[in-house]
Amino acid sequence: MIRFLRRTTRPVLRPISRTAVVLLLWSQRHTLALWFRSVRDEFMHQTSRRGTDVRRWKRLLSALWRISSDPRLANTPELRRIALDGDTVTLDASETWHGRYLLDSQLNLTKIPADDPLADDPVRPVHSSILAS
Repeated sequence: MIRFLRRTTRPVLRPISRTAVVLLLWSQRHTLALWFRSVRDEFMHQTSRRGTDVRRWKRLLSALWRISSDPRLANTPELRRIALDGDTVTLDASETWHGRYLLDSQLNLTKIPADDPLADDPVRPVHSSILAS
């Protein structure tokens, strides 16, 4: 019974799902390219320094997530790369792009607040009165 359902549904669903995935990737190609270039450059930077700085990764991924989740900035071909220069987030974008002001004024990527979920440390010390006594 299950084998019969597989045989009948697979030829119908497989081409549609492949086409849907390809169309989704194509429609988001600029965002994917931004993530790829930024992560690749940060990986190469940390490889050359022979160390891994988790705070830099958190800061970069938080900035990428903020840009990708804003519909006004996501999938823009003018924004090519995000890099970190010390504690400053730097952008590689065209000079005439209208989103430069939006990035600086509304998203404020240079100052990621402490309540950002990617900026928090995942392990926190536990203080309990039971353990103290």
